[in-house]
Amino acid sequence: MTTYRVEIKRCPNCDCEYTVWAVGSCNTLDAKFYTDGFVEGPMYDEGSALLICPGCNRYFWREHVPTQESIRDYQYFSNPERKSLPDSWPVHGRDYEDVLHQALWKSESQEKYIRIRVWWSFNCAYRDQANEESCMPPEQEANLMRLLQLLDTNDPNESITKAEVLRELGLFDECVKQLDQPFEDRYLEAIDAIKNLANLKNRRVGRIG
Repeated sequence: MTTYRVEIKRCPNCDCEYTVWAVGSCNTLDAKFYTDGFVEGPMYDEGSALLICPGCNRYFWREHVPTQESIRDYQYFSNPERKSLPDSWPVHGRDYEDVLHQALWKSESQEKYIRIRVWWSFNCAYRDQANEESCMPPEQEANLMRLLQLLDTNDPNESITKAEVLRELGLFDECVKQLDQPFEDRYLEAIDAIKNLANLKNRRVGRIG
């Protein structure tokens, strides 16, 4: 089950007051896991660190827009005044390409966040298509080359992500070498999936499990 809180925010640019649906809890029951770290499930919602103001259509980092009020979803539905407020549009899919072109980051962690989601958006065309090879355009290749520089290999999740980026760039030997180090057992299923695809010289995103 996915639960939400409703945050009332005010745009720092146009002063529009609007609602944001913030994920309270979710789970990965019946979810699909992919080698690029993307998760897709009926009860999974990772939310977004970015917002689009419904008044001026500008992007903002959610943490930079103060919350005036936070209420439970049932409180929202029982409050006609709150229900009349416009919703912030979700930032997802191809939206992140626009965000990337605008370079809307103030730190490397924000840049990494955006570049990963641009990558996920590109891969969405190839998920669950076992016989279709991806054709990577130059701008996506440039995105992944920059992402390689941003990933922290001291973090096991990002170390595995780096290996997957190398594989999707066609650098299969480098991918396998990146994974040739000790990892905790909980990472082994993802590592095996990436290694198997690398050994097949397959650059397409794959399923885990």
